[in-house]
Formats: sequence, structure tokens, C-alpha cells
Amino acid sequence: MYKNFIKRILDIILSFLALVILSPLLILTAFLIRIKLGEPVFFKQLRPGKNEKIFGILKFRTMTDAKDENGISKKWMQYMKNSIMSTGGKYSTARMVVDYTNQLYIPLCNLTKKYYTNLESVTEYSVWKKDITTNWKDVQIEQIEGNADNITLDAGNQIEVKCVVTLPNIDVRHIEAQVYYGKFLDDGSVQDVKIIPMKLDGKDDENKKYYYSAKIDLISGGNYGYSFRVMPKHEMLLESANLDLIKWVEK
Repeated sequence: MYKNFIKRILDIILSFLALVILSPLLILTAFLIRIKLGEPVFFKQLRPGKNEKIFGILKFRTMTDAKDENGISKKWMQYMKNSIMSTGGKYSTARMVVDYTNQLYIPLCNLTKKYYTNLESVTEYSVWKKDITTNWKDVQIEQIEGNADNITLDAGNQIEVKCVVTLPNIDVRHIEAQVYYGKFLDDGSVQDVKIIPMKLDGKDDENKKYYYSAKIDLISGGNYGYSFRVMPKHEMLLESANLDLIKWVEK
């Protein structure tokens, strides 16, 4: 009764009081946005929420969609530069802005333009995230016999490593097998760590087993070690690490 009735009434009363108390600040904020960014003052969007239920949000607009002929928002870039200069110092502003723009902002804009304007696609992606999170515990990854263990090789050599991934409840298209390797130093640390995707060589659909391989090129000689891992993959997922799902090989 409290959750479905009393709490709802309290939420409405407290929200109304908060709006009344904060109304001068909200009006000032709307006025400043109108001056700095122009219209519209508010940003409206439909989003999937709990249990994939679609709800509408209404918030103050904080970004501008004005772009030049290259698809870049110069006004937004200036805001970012001013923000970074005030918090991180001028010496790193240019590099950080370039890295952020190339690695995050532009790819995210492209994803948004291609997928996130379609409510059906967003809903399907939300369902996919829920399913893969639920079934990730069943993923298994094993080495294939014949793989070399930690090895010492000369520069210019190449080795091939293989693994098998078992996916009881996940589509093979939605994962990426990777080999993670680096050079061991005398103090026990690992140097020159690299991560490369593995190639799907074969599959056993009946038993849900998938066979992967990768070739490791060693630029410098030394004592090397490697491991295998599986990461989620989806066309709407900008960075696989964002889901906090990873499966390492178990020796």
C-alpha cells in the first residue's frame, strides 16, 4: 500500500513544493539558456526505463546542435575548451579536446544519428543489454591444446594461438574473442600490452562451441605472456567495456 499509494502522494506533494521553492532559480536558468543557446529552452525525449517501459523526459537544454560544414559544433567545442582550461590547465586542452572529439564525441554522434532516433531500435538494444547481462555468467572460454605457454622469442617472430568459446544462451555475433598479451619485465610487471581481436575459424552450433585463432607479431624480443578474453559486441555499443562484462580464460 505504501509503495503504490502513499509514496505516490508524497512524491507529488514534495515535487510540487520543490518546484515552488526553486521556481526563481529555474526561471533564471531558462532565461540564461535562452540568451546563450537560443531556443528551445527545454530538451524532450522518449527513453526506455525500468522493465523497458517508455517514459518521456523534460530537462533544460545544455548542448547546441548547430554544426559547420564538417558536422562539428564550434560553439559546443568552445564550451568544452573553456571547461577543460578551467579544470585541467591550458597545456593539455588541445590534445584532450581532439582525443575526446575523435574517440567519443563524433562516434557517439554517429551512433545517435543512425540508431538512437529510432525508438524501436533503442527498445531492442535495451532488451539485448538485459539479456546479455543475465546470460553472461554462462560464457566459457578455454585454451586449445598445443598453445605455447609463456614464451621467450626473438623480435620479428610470430605465433598463432587458439581458444574455444562456449555460448549456451548468447548469439556468437554479439561477442568478440580477444587475445591479450605483453612482455614480462624482470620486476614482474608487463610492458607493451596489446589487445587484438581473434578470427572465428569454425563452429559447432549443436554444442554452442566456437573456435577462434589469432596471430601475434612480436616487434621486440623477450619473455612474453598472453591470455584470452571475451567481450560483448553490438552495433549500438560504443565501447564494450561500458557494460562491465568480461570473461577471461580459466587455466
